[in-house]
Amino acid sequence: MRNNTITIQIFAYTLYFLIHPVHTFSWCTTRQRNRLPTFLSVASKQVQIFENTFSPDACDTIHSLAVQHNKRTKNGSSIFIRPPHNNKPLSPLERSIDSALTAMGDSTKLVEYWSRSDYLNIETHADIDESMLENDGVVRCPLMGHVLYLKIKKGLFGPTCVFPNETTGWNLEKKEETSLIVVPAVQGRILRFPGNAMHAVPKPHNRWFMEVQEDDDDDEFDDEFDDDEWLDDENDYDDEDEVERSVLLFNTWPDDEPGPEGIHPDNPFGSIPDGIVIEEKHASPSTTSQEIDITATCNRFDEWKIVEIQNKTLEVDNQNFEMMLHVPLMGKRERRRYSDKVARMTGPIKTLSLSLEEATLASLITLHHCNSDTL
Repeated sequence: MRNNTITIQIFAYTLYFLIHPVHTFSWCTTRQRNRLPTFLSVASKQVQIFENTFSPDACDTIHSLAVQHNKRTKNGSSIFIRPPHNNKPLSPLERSIDSALTAMGDSTKLVEYWSRSDYLNIETHADIDESMLENDGVVRCPLMGHVLYLKIKKGLFGPTCVFPNETTGWNLEKKEETSLIVVPAVQGRILRFPGNAMHAVPKPHNRWFMEVQEDDDDDEFDDEFDDDEWLDDENDYDDEDEVERSVLLFNTWPDDEPGPEGIHPDNPFGSIPDGIVIEEKHASPSTTSQEIDITATCNRFDEWKIVEIQNKTLEVDNQNFEMMLHVPLMGKRERRRYSDKVARMTGPIKTLSLSLEEATLASLITLHHCNSDTL
């Protein structure tokens, strides 16, 4: 049944591009299609995926804490210093993050975090210090980025797409190919990747096939919809039944550098959501007040499962022809480091379609850059 669905999708995509021929479909050169990628092992090692990191109950609790955090913070982002270096107690949400980083063997001190309870189309970008770019023109990225998937609506395809070889900005103008890693959203899963890697969440999941974006380089518009400028409407978080894709995101920053400018610690105490049972413990030497203990820490690391990234690059059949992709890039030219707002590439249509609709398996796919000479 699924193969029939894919065949119908491929036929529909082909028909669409035949009807809309303006720069929507292209074959890469034979040399590009037949060339084997040279960096698959590097790309695979840069991205880690862990399963069963938090129990379903813990994910539900963290989701509630994240919603509360969004409501009481100006833009949904906060920072904290991890034990034993902290001089204030961690919030329950911060304890959850700290437990996961500890399990992964990450000893970095400074953590930035925020969350999203809406399924949004997130253009391809690298996380940066927004204020530093605006004030000093400097692009500075965190050490490592993480996505913890908390609530995923049944049947929803909302993968995170990571371009591990495109770092700090989009660098394809000098290369012919790049790697794309497609990571399905699964409750309790943690995606960990280099903090300077470009990544995105296309909505709908097949958006890059169907959307042709030829917008001008409108810097004023880009300022209004940057990566971390999220919706402040509290109504967005009121109806729990409406949650499609809830994620907690956290970045670690270098110990020898300051944290991202303009991001401050959270002050959550007294703001614990209803229905969550808490206990008070005596303050430890590293805290200045009583800690709040909540059962939302990660599972033991020996209960975690490593998700292997499946190399789909060499899958070839008569339906796996190259299809044009239009991948929008976030922000001004100084941020995206690419002349155009849309990166145009080609990739194997069947492999991409299956990967973007995969429920659990992560896939690695090679894409080819198409410049004006190949369009």
